[in-house]
Amino acid sequence: MATRFSERVSAIQGIGTAYQETLSGVGVSYLRDLLSLEPERLHALEPALPLASLREWRSAAWLLTLDDMTPDMAECLVAAGIANVSQLADAGLQTLERALQKSVEKNEFKDPPSLYGLAALQRDAAKRAASDAHKRAEESRKRAETQWRDRPILSDRTLQASQAPAGS
Repeated sequence: MATRFSERVSAIQGIGTAYQETLSGVGVSYLRDLLSLEPERLHALEPALPLASLREWRSAAWLLTLDDMTPDMAECLVAAGIANVSQLADAGLQTLERALQKSVEKNEFKDPPSLYGLAALQRDAAKRAASDAHKRAEESRKRAETQWRDRPILSDRTLQASQAPAGS
């Protein structure tokens, strides 16, 4: 499966040349860069970037990492409150269909996927969400294992000294 993390941020609706240059000035040129920083951190680095837009762009970036997601579709879903791949996986098909249909009616989205296309996109989102959850659990397990392994080991003499009454 091809990854889209290396796609330029200009793939996101609303990021034109001016915002692209501003983002580039703080080291954000690709989706992976945008996803690596919280919107509040980016706003602190460059106050000219609107915080609300940064949040929407980051949400769209998460959605755009799915292979069949288009910028128009990501924008519609973000407007409907779907902010990440897990939320897309958990949303009902009718909810997704209604969100896209509203955008079609407003002439914001021209070519919505079929119900089967939405279901396939949702399956991909569920696979990604499960994979991400597994990675987070594995990282947590490794951290706990490292902390346990690296803890100081007290000798019997150290334990006896620490348990002795004061002044003895």
